[in-house]
Amino acid sequence: MGLLSEPVEVVKGVDGLPLAVKWDGQWHCLAGDPWHGVERRRWWEDTVVVDHEMWRLPVQRASGGPVMVFDVSHRLDTGEWWMVCLHAEVVLPS
Repeated sequence: MGLLSEPVEVVKGVDGLPLAVKWDGQWHCLAGDPWHGVERRRWWEDTVVVDHEMWRLPVQRASGGPVMVFDVSHRLDTGEWWMVCLHAEVVLPS
Protein backbone atom coordinates (compact mmCIF):
# COMPACT_ATOMS: atom_id res chain seq x y z
CA MET A 1 0.00 0.00 0.00
CA GLY A 2 1.30 3.42 -0.88
CA LEU A 3 -0.04 6.74 0.37
CA LEU A 4 -0.13 9.42 -2.27
CA SER A 5 -1.42 12.91 -2.80
CA GLU A 6 -1.56 13.72 -6.46
CA PRO A 7 -4.26 14.89 -8.82
CA VAL A 8 -5.96 12.39 -11.14
CA GLU A 9 -8.51 12.58 -13.93
CA VAL A 10 -11.79 10.72 -13.43
CA VAL A 11 -14.49 9.91 -15.96
CA LYS A 12 -17.93 9.42 -14.42
CA GLY A 13 -20.99 7.73 -15.89
CA VAL A 14 -24.43 9.33 -16.12
CA ASP A 15 -25.24 7.76 -12.74
CA GLY A 16 -22.30 9.63 -11.17
CA LEU A 17 -20.16 6.54 -10.57
CA PRO A 18 -16.50 6.70 -11.58
CA LEU A 19 -15.81 4.59 -14.68
CA ALA A 20 -12.11 5.27 -15.27
CA VAL A 21 -9.15 6.97 -13.59
CA LYS A 22 -6.14 8.43 -15.39
CA TRP A 23 -3.15 8.02 -13.12
CA ASP A 24 0.55 7.95 -13.94
CA GLY A 25 -0.25 8.68 -17.59
CA GLN A 26 -2.45 5.59 -18.05
CA TRP A 27 -6.19 4.98 -17.96
CA HIS A 28 -7.48 2.44 -15.44
CA CYS A 29 -11.05 1.16 -15.90
CA LEU A 30 -13.44 0.10 -13.15
CA ALA A 31 -13.12 -3.67 -12.63
CA GLY A 32 -15.58 -4.27 -9.78
CA ASP A 33 -18.05 -2.64 -7.43
CA PRO A 34 -16.87 0.71 -6.03
CA TRP A 35 -17.23 1.77 -2.39
CA HIS A 36 -18.35 5.31 -1.66
CA GLY A 37 -18.43 7.49 1.45
CA VAL A 38 -18.56 11.18 2.36
CA GLU A 39 -16.22 12.85 4.82
CA ARG A 40 -16.64 16.23 6.44
CA ARG A 41 -14.07 18.42 8.13
CA ARG A 42 -14.66 19.25 11.76
CA TRP A 43 -16.81 22.34 11.32
CA TRP A 44 -16.26 23.47 14.91
CA GLU A 45 -12.52 23.81 14.23
CA ASP A 46 -12.76 25.67 10.94
CA THR A 47 -15.12 28.24 9.50
CA VAL A 48 -14.92 26.62 6.06
CA VAL A 49 -16.71 23.30 5.65
CA VAL A 50 -15.16 21.13 2.97
CA ASP A 51 -17.05 17.99 2.10
CA HIS A 52 -15.40 15.38 -0.03
CA GLU A 53 -16.32 12.00 -1.33
CA MET A 54 -14.04 9.05 -0.80
CA TRP A 55 -14.08 6.29 -3.38
CA ARG A 56 -12.41 2.87 -3.21
CA LEU A 57 -12.18 1.65 -6.80
CA PRO A 58 -11.05 -1.75 -8.03
CA VAL A 59 -9.46 -0.92 -11.37
CA GLN A 60 -7.49 -2.50 -14.17
CA ARG A 61 -5.35 -0.82 -16.81
CA ALA A 62 -7.23 -0.31 -20.04
CA SER A 63 -4.53 -2.43 -21.70
CA GLY A 64 -5.09 -5.28 -19.22
CA GLY A 65 -3.11 -6.60 -16.30
CA PRO A 66 -3.79 -7.21 -12.62
CA VAL A 67 -6.61 -5.58 -10.68
CA MET A 68 -5.48 -2.86 -8.26
CA VAL A 69 -7.47 -0.81 -5.76
CA PHE A 70 -7.32 2.98 -5.82
CA ASP A 71 -8.61 5.20 -3.03
CA VAL A 72 -9.50 8.56 -4.53
CA SER A 73 -10.96 11.71 -3.03
CA HIS A 74 -13.35 14.06 -4.82
CA ARG A 75 -13.53 17.57 -3.40
CA LEU A 76 -17.09 18.75 -3.84
CA ASP A 77 -16.23 22.46 -3.56
CA THR A 78 -13.64 22.46 -6.37
CA GLY A 79 -14.44 19.31 -8.35
CA GLU A 80 -10.83 18.14 -8.00
CA TRP A 81 -9.96 14.46 -7.79
CA TRP A 82 -6.93 13.22 -5.83
CA MET A 83 -5.25 9.83 -5.53
CA VAL A 84 -5.03 9.06 -1.83
CA CYS A 85 -3.87 5.45 -1.64
CA LEU A 86 -2.79 2.69 -4.00
CA HIS A 87 -3.31 -0.86 -2.76
CA ALA A 88 -1.44 -3.91 -4.01
CA GLU A 89 -2.88 -6.26 -6.57
CA VAL A 90 -6.06 -7.96 -5.41
CA VAL A 91 -8.04 -11.00 -6.39
CA LEU A 92 -11.73 -10.24 -6.78
CA PRO A 93 -14.27 -12.90 -5.87
CA SER A 94 -15.91 -14.45 -8.92
